[in-house]
Amino acid sequence: MEFLSQLQVLLLELIDNPQMAQLSFMLLLGAAAFAFMLALLLIYLGLSDPVRRRAQKLNPQTVGGGASAGGQGNAGKTTDAALRVADAMGHR
Repeated sequence: MEFLSQLQVLLLELIDNPQMAQLSFMLLLGAAAFAFMLALLLIYLGLSDPVRRRAQKLNPQTVGGGASAGGQGNAGKTTDAALRVADAMGHR
């Protein structure tokens, strides 16, 4: 509990000084903007899979075709093609 009281005293001292309060607020905004941009970058990288794109360029009929109405369709071929490309690129 002593840690929390020390933290409270530190924050109150920061707020008492207007320049330090303004600087703290700006640093907090900068950290939030950085975290937001990092999250957007990670989402973009997760959605753009270079192995899948290269596999699709090699054989567009078997990659990304999805399942047919009657069952699995060519889902197995999709995985096999992507794994072959990943092996060739040394990612597996």
